[in-house]
Amino acid sequence: MAPIQPGQTYQSNKPGGPTVRIVRIANTGFNGYGYPAAWVEDATTGKRARWIALDNLHTDGKPRRSGYSLKTT
Repeated sequence: MAPIQPGQTYQSNKPGGPTVRIVRIANTGFNGYGYPAAWVEDATTGKRARWIALDNLHTDGKPRRSGYSLKTT
């Protein structure tokens, strides 16, 4: 399992969902929500910046039905 790092791109596991790029990581709850999260933006436009919980970012390559999976290409 690869560590989650800024600059990585993740594809939504929902068909037709967005692709996001990690901008920064807040592992200690500094995001205002109290849980580890990543600040992401749309990978193609750079817009729609938002927090996504690290639990929703998957790097293990297993098929999933929810969250985001690390884009390998």
